[in-house]
Amino acid sequence: MTSAPIVVVTGANRGIGFEISRQLANRGAQVVLTARKSEVGKAAVKKLAAQNLTVQFQPLDVTSNKSIIALREFLKRAYGRLDVLINNAGIIAEGDAAGLKVDMETVRVTLETNALGPLHLSQTLAPLLRRSKHARIVNISSGMGAFSEMRSPFDLARISPSTSAVRQGRAIREYQRLRSRGQNPRAAPYPSICR
Repeated sequence: MTSAPIVVVTGANRGIGFEISRQLANRGAQVVLTARKSEVGKAAVKKLAAQNLTVQFQPLDVTSNKSIIALREFLKRAYGRLDVLINNAGIIAEGDAAGLKVDMETVRVTLETNALGPLHLSQTLAPLLRRSKHARIVNISSGMGAFSEMRSPFDLARISPSTSAVRQGRAIREYQRLRSRGQNPRAAPYPSICR
């Protein structure tokens, strides 16, 4: 077994996950790059191999118990431990609507992927993480859904799926409507913005 840190990066076929994988592999970590679709995951590994970096690919759908178990079993067989789990996988659901009008199925899919999936994965991989001397779980997220940072009605525009003037206007009107009803929009439910 290797003495290099074993690192799993979810949603690593592009963007931040890909760059995290590249930098960690460049520093000597044994990176297990994951993606839902095998073809894009393998393509990402090829890009890294072109830079003389060794990264392994394992398919992973964070919403699938079977997929999560398969990853755990692979890690158990290949390494016997896990040092770092980087929960980066996430989606921007298609149901583009105002928070109070968004389709509940869109909310379910988004929460399943962006919140429950990483939790389930972390719970399932915890026994392998406990075998590490310096285990870490890193959760990557954006600030798009952070109500605590909002200071004015214009801040609602930043959480809108689109930054167009129309969306901003709708966000401001929604803010004003909620305020007129005595509600605090910073605490109002806007499920479509969990992106």
